[in-house]
Amino acid sequence: MTSRNYSFVVHWAIIVALVLPICQAHAVNYAILIGVNQYDNPKESEYPLGDLKYAGADMELLRKTLIEARFITDERNVYLLTSETAKKPTRENILEAVDEVLKRITKKDNEDTVLFAFAGHGVQVDENGKVGDVLCCSDAKFNKDKDHEGIIFRSDLEKLFADRGPNNLRVLPKNKIFILDACRNNPAWEEKTDSGSRSIRSLGNQPETDAQMSYPGIIRLASCSPRQVSREGTNNIKNGIFTHFLVEGLRGEADKKVNGGNGNGEIALDELFFYARKKTSDLIVNQIPTKSEIEVDYPLSSVVMGKCNPEVSPERAPQSSQGSNTPSTQRSVSPQRPGGSGGGFSNRTTTR
Repeated sequence: MTSRNYSFVVHWAIIVALVLPICQAHAVNYAILIGVNQYDNPKESEYPLGDLKYAGADMELLRKTLIEARFITDERNVYLLTSETAKKPTRENILEAVDEVLKRITKKDNEDTVLFAFAGHGVQVDENGKVGDVLCCSDAKFNKDKDHEGIIFRSDLEKLFADRGPNNLRVLPKNKIFILDACRNNPAWEEKTDSGSRSIRSLGNQPETDAQMSYPGIIRLASCSPRQVSREGTNNIKNGIFTHFLVEGLRGEADKKVNGGNGNGEIALDELFFYARKKTSDLIVNQIPTKSEIEVDYPLSSVVMGKCNPEVSPERAPQSSQGSNTPSTQRSVSPQRPGGSGGGFSNRTTTR
């Protein structure tokens, strides 16, 4: 080969090396992380919301762990709103963050994933015939005789990630993941209006409505089952219990064969949920995390949430390699009753 031909080949090899990665499909992961510790509602309001201790810490820890696990490769793709950040987790700011992320997704056939995680107060309510999970933003206010303020129905939030807009032109991320570490009960508010009906009513045996149903392409991990409370600060765990075990799973525990994983060095969403669910329900007997999804043309549960070191085969593994970081799963905690005396939200920091 002549020097001229050699230079020509090298020249085009460099061009291909630079251009090919741009042409190939590139998956981008985004995270919207919301943690509400302080609530703005006045104490004299109809149903005051007590402050929490660890919701903000949950999201700070989750942010750090998602980066460590290589789910997030660009920190600019993380939107963090907590009671400690400059921009507070109000209803307006949360919806603004969602809108900003969705506007950044422009490639039609993308492989992108958006993770929305919320830690804070949550309830299940029936408002104007609409039954569903409600996320309480920092400006949440429950009113007896008028519409509630500062709340987001979970179904309305999910709809934003599934609505293609006018003329079906809006581009959506391929994978939409929701993680909710919040209560899903309805506190025993016995105050009644003149009509005799509760302004915020328990679900009772009412059938599930569209407000409760998910949208295709969305998978949701909830820290507890309907009518259950979600706890924080138990057994010296200074986080929400469910979030604590999610983080532990993301750091490699969920991929271990001894914990139900396959040891391949990738933490699939299903592995992560299985691990966090078992650990949470082992520690808190009446807090059972749930997973909900409506499949599309591929298994959402196989979405990779993080990377870790592949597990060494048993014949080569040192004897002390297993179980050293596994937390206690004893059921020694006696869960407190939600709501406290007199109804409303308890100021205790063990329930959300």
